[in-house]
Amino acid sequence: MTQSAQEIGLRRRLRDLPHDWNNRFTDESDRALRELLFRSLSRNEDHYLRLLFPEGPPTDATWDLSQAQGASDGAEYTAAARGHACGHIFKQGESTYQCRTCSADDTCVLCTRCFNASDHDGHLVFISISPGNSGCCDCGDDEAWLREVRCSIHSANADHIGKKAGKSPALPDELVGAIKMTIARSLDFLCDVFSCSPEQLRHAKSKDSVQEDERCSRLLPKVYGHESRYNAPDVDPEFALVLWNDEKHTVDDVRDQVARACKQSKKFGLSKAMEVNDCGRSVILYNHDVGTLLDMAAVLEQLKVTVTIRSARDTFREQMCATIIEWISEISGCSVGSDPYILRNTICEEMLSAWNIGSQARNIGIGQDGIDDHQIEDEELARQYRRLIHARARVPVVRMNIGVVNDNNTTNTTNNDDEDNDENAEEDEDMDGSEAVADEEMIDLDPVDISNILAGEGDDMDIDFDGDDATEVLEATIAGYPRPPLAATVARNQRRNFTPTESEDGELITSHPSRRSSMPMPFEEVPKTPRTTRQKARNVRPPRPPSHWLETPTEYKARNAAYLAEDIWQRVRLDYMILYDLRMWKTLRINLRHLYISTVITIPHFKRLLGLRFAGLYMTLAQLYLIADREPDHSIINLSLQMLTTPSITEEVIERGNFLSSLIAILYTFLTSRQVGFPQDVNPQATLASDAGVLSNRRIFHFFTDLRYMLSSRNVQSHLRTEPRYLLQFLDFVKLFQGICPNVRAIGEHVEYETETWYSASFISKEVNRLCRQYAEAFAHLDSTTQHLISSAIRTTAQVTLVNSLGLELKRFKAAEIKEEASYHSVGPFGFARDHGKSFVSPNFSVETQPMSFQHPLHYMLSWLIENGKEMSKAEVRRLLTFGAADVRDVGMTTRAVFSFVQECKPENLLASLFDHPLRVCVWLSQMKAGMWVRNGISLKHQMVTYRSVTQRDVSHQRDIFLMQTGIVLSGEAFLAQMIDRFGLTSWIRGDYSLPPGYEEHQLVDVAEDFVHLLVIMLSERGYLVPASEGSTQQILAVQRDIAHALCFKPLTFSEIGTRMTEKIHESEGFADILRDMAKYKAPDGLSDSGSFALHEQYIELIDPYFAHYSKNQREEAENIYKAYVAKKTGRPAQDIVFEPKPQIISSGLFSGLADFTKTPLFAQVIYYMLHHLSMAEVHTPKVPATRLEGLLHTTLHLVLLAVIEDKAIEHESTSLAKDSFVTMALSSAGFNSSTSQKTTMETFRSSDAQIRLVLRRMHEKQPKATKTALAALGSSLDLSATDLTASSSTGERELKKRQALERQARVMEQFKQQQNTFMENQGLDWDDDDEDLSDIDAEELATAERSETKQR
Repeated sequence: MTQSAQEIGLRRRLRDLPHDWNNRFTDESDRALRELLFRSLSRNEDHYLRLLFPEGPPTDATWDLSQAQGASDGAEYTAAARGHACGHIFKQGESTYQCRTCSADDTCVLCTRCFNASDHDGHLVFISISPGNSGCCDCGDDEAWLREVRCSIHSANADHIGKKAGKSPALPDELVGAIKMTIARSLDFLCDVFSCSPEQLRHAKSKDSVQEDERCSRLLPKVYGHESRYNAPDVDPEFALVLWNDEKHTVDDVRDQVARACKQSKKFGLSKAMEVNDCGRSVILYNHDVGTLLDMAAVLEQLKVTVTIRSARDTFREQMCATIIEWISEISGCSVGSDPYILRNTICEEMLSAWNIGSQARNIGIGQDGIDDHQIEDEELARQYRRLIHARARVPVVRMNIGVVNDNNTTNTTNNDDEDNDENAEEDEDMDGSEAVADEEMIDLDPVDISNILAGEGDDMDIDFDGDDATEVLEATIAGYPRPPLAATVARNQRRNFTPTESEDGELITSHPSRRSSMPMPFEEVPKTPRTTRQKARNVRPPRPPSHWLETPTEYKARNAAYLAEDIWQRVRLDYMILYDLRMWKTLRINLRHLYISTVITIPHFKRLLGLRFAGLYMTLAQLYLIADREPDHSIINLSLQMLTTPSITEEVIERGNFLSSLIAILYTFLTSRQVGFPQDVNPQATLASDAGVLSNRRIFHFFTDLRYMLSSRNVQSHLRTEPRYLLQFLDFVKLFQGICPNVRAIGEHVEYETETWYSASFISKEVNRLCRQYAEAFAHLDSTTQHLISSAIRTTAQVTLVNSLGLELKRFKAAEIKEEASYHSVGPFGFARDHGKSFVSPNFSVETQPMSFQHPLHYMLSWLIENGKEMSKAEVRRLLTFGAADVRDVGMTTRAVFSFVQECKPENLLASLFDHPLRVCVWLSQMKAGMWVRNGISLKHQMVTYRSVTQRDVSHQRDIFLMQTGIVLSGEAFLAQMIDRFGLTSWIRGDYSLPPGYEEHQLVDVAEDFVHLLVIMLSERGYLVPASEGSTQQILAVQRDIAHALCFKPLTFSEIGTRMTEKIHESEGFADILRDMAKYKAPDGLSDSGSFALHEQYIELIDPYFAHYSKNQREEAENIYKAYVAKKTGRPAQDIVFEPKPQIISSGLFSGLADFTKTPLFAQVIYYMLHHLSMAEVHTPKVPATRLEGLLHTTLHLVLLAVIEDKAIEHESTSLAKDSFVTMALSSAGFNSSTSQKTTMETFRSSDAQIRLVLRRMHEKQPKATKTALAALGSSLDLSATDLTASSSTGERELKKRQALERQARVMEQFKQQQNTFMENQGLDWDDDDEDLSDIDAEELATAERSETKQR
């Protein structure tokens, strides 16, 4: 292709600019480059240049087009922005406004000016502070809002529409051609330069490699001009030592190291360190002698900072590219004459065009020379530091400067003596080079000895603190705690073999070279995670992934050659600009990201293409971000926030880019092998590579966020419902976390050194659990025509969960909690059963002796799906969850595994296994609260607190409760028997109160109380059980209930309320209005005070003291608050008040028969023996104090009251008894009534009298004849008539009035006393005499009131 003279001239000027400015990029060279670009843009003609600069070209000032056109506040706020999206890029610390009323999701925000320019009165608005990483204003983006947001700045008006309809004067073709040529050649130059820049900045440097890089980075003469004095090879080229920024080192550390390496003052070092911190890199020194620069680089690298040595020419050209990006970003929002769109559209078109290569493109590929592994490096630094701390603990050192040893056995000298630090703080920062050298010589310990210490050589250096935080080890040593024990499996100085995939015998498995050939991918090269020198890999072909990983959308393989940018199988300039992200420095990366937001993203057509290109590059970007990025906060992958929240883009990237499968595959492959892979790289036998540090890599959360955005899109949810492969892929991923971090009860000795693996795993598990909820929301609110979709999803998920629960995958998940295949035993028979020979089935498992884990995301996923299908009947759900032996197979695998022991299992056995895991966790919690797991240390308590915490309980603990409610509905008496067996109360329920092995008396009582309380929770917690057709106001009731439970104890600030609410409740629509209605707001008294909300008294009636998430102390406190409120309201004594539950009625759906299990004989037997034990407690549990037994009694009576309230049976006149009734079984059991009535005469349990009376009254209301007959047979004289209640009520009203009068009198007297005290203080009167008089008056008044009250009584 021939080049025009103007094009040749532009390229030559770009080539020669480094020589013209002696390879020093300054403000003057920056202005020269801008002038060159502007003149090329206007064909070097002044009359065209005036179309850009109306006042004429700048003379002395900077060539700033936005300022010349009056867009100094930003081009997004000019008149040219009307009718377009705002796209204002948020800076760090800038306010953002999210209108929940208008926005389509929680990522749609407005900038301050757009929010003020639009109407949001009466809307729910949240104000937050931007972190400053690629967020932008969504004003003008129609897909971001549920309703139109009329902005006076960006919304199109009639004048704008009229101007747009009319034809603006066309620009001359030669000017349009010059604009396109200039922008195209500028982008080509950028790609030419960075295609020669190194991506691996940590490669070992030598004189030959540096000179080779200079030769290979020259521009091609055929493109940039033939040989001349400018591009002829230099005999003695100049080189630059460049220091790069990272997120690990402090400014002071870099300052000292630069000063030491360059033998300069600290002032010089500080200036370079600040430049690195602010800009991302800094040229430390120019020199023709490569050897000198290599020596300085070696000293700098002792600190493990990133240093490069390149030719000064290429360094200058890279700075030119930074100016070119700033220039393009600046002109993108400006006009040419009367055309405000040509520059922005041209920039977008040229970025999406092919790159005309003009250099040798030595490093055109990504990761071709390997990539840095910053995580491994951080762990190695921490390991060496820990060895250093350990060495200092053993070797007496008076004064030394020591450092971390790098691979070249050079030392990084740092001062460790406090006295020296004080001296250094006082010395002059402008010291000269000789002083720096002198400071270097102040070493009392040979660096070779330090190297030996850090390497672990010597007799005493035999402990490796691998995996422990250096700061924690140091603090523990200072505090006097013992050092961690020796690693059991890792030898001294051994490095674990981490990547890419570990097989069962610990050897590495690499991806087989033929794996990907069967399924071509766009941009399939993904850089490999580097290995350490001791790691070895064997080329073993892993198992073939299941078919659901290999399926792709129809449009994925289609090729569109009509428009290059539409074909993701070919590359355009934009692709290279994105892929070369790691070769750039902080400010350039930020500016480039801002360029995409301000140009491509603001135009819907180009935004769609950018999303498509971005999806094709996402896999490579993910690997670079997770492993190699030294500044992850500035990664280009953060741009996904703008891509994945646009519905139209998500639809296209799924269909044409197979993006959803790729995103799940990224999470799966990285967490199992620490290597990002494509869907066909998924190893179906892999497990979490927790030893490789994948759980502690916080960068992985970015991909959880992206997946969450994808799953929230309605278009994506349609695919989730209708394409089963996505569900199977997601279940494969979720399965990795099933049963991780198991715990076994420590009995003999305390766990001395506790692992912290669970801590990192808990953060990721939380994200996995949230994803389960979000995935299941795709199946919410389906009508009758699509009901089969959720049925299929429930069946599939239950099948996968069952296979795992039965232990059929224990050979794969060796580190998980399941250690053996499922087996079963009989529970029963029980004496109260109608058929005395009936027994039930329960899986063999002992919570107190076998491994236990809190992590069961497969069960959580199943629970969310069942919740969304709760409109279905009990029979239909039971059919979906009932499996035969033939159904127990690995879903999605091409070969069907045969499990022999399953052939003998009955469907009820398999159903019991399906619901056993959540039951085990609840038993585990009960045992921990009873003190049976105290020897396992504090970390287990932290796990329990995390599992039940406000932030996680909605996706963890509440899910287990829901599944148990499902189990009790589907299996009834059989699941109740399973619960009895799992709690270890089988003998107790039969009347044998002997202690089981491993229990103490008080522990058994506590576990029994928790068992009863769990039954109460299963009957009471109905917020998630009401079908949508019945619960139109369910959300409001749930919010009111949670607010009441949070505010009943004391007034709270809004932030404190948020910490006591689940995210779903706190961020629900209408929360603020409901809070305003339920609570009284008290404004802050001063600057140090905070406003608080106090609950209105009438809402105390919403409190349920047996709330599932209350502790025992909170339960008692809430009950006392409720009693005090009712006593004040009715005038009755607080001890006579009993909390009476009001369970919500569920008339249809799966949970309409929730309380049916209370009508079974086994439930009646549970109640009987709980009360019977209490009546004989002095005999069977003499060491348990009565106060502890009262808790069990109160909870049991509350459960009885719930069962009586739920009893809907009608008493027959002929028999005076009702069938299938708990009341009938209770009244017909003499033992039950005797146990109940005995408590009324026992002084020990006098606090339960009112509760027992209420139970008997409610029984009397249900079946009056049978109740009277039963009480008469026992000789009880209880008066259960309604007149008794009425009389007490009227008496209570009189007492209430008297009490209120006394309270008013006391308040008046107190106010009078305060006023008199103030008056006397102001008048200087004697305090003592007047106080006595006032006391006499007050005491006399109170005595009179007391006598009056006594007389009235």
